[in-house]
Amino acid sequence: MKKAARWISKRISAPTRTVRVALRAGRNGTGQELGAYSYWPDSARSCEASDDIAMRIEEDAEASGYKIVRE
Repeated sequence: MKKAARWISKRISAPTRTVRVALRAGRNGTGQELGAYSYWPDSARSCEASDDIAMRIEEDAEASGYKIVRE
């Protein structure tokens, strides 16, 4: 049986609006952090780059035996 992992996001109040996204293992997505990145939602370039990063993090997690749970 594969271990479950979920994406968790959090808005950060910084000088510029930032979102931090982490892939976490565990039942409620509160366990070990498998990978994370931050991006600026007001920047199309930043949003596009974040998609590539998320795919790489998911690929690494799946290769390590995790199943990505979609909400």
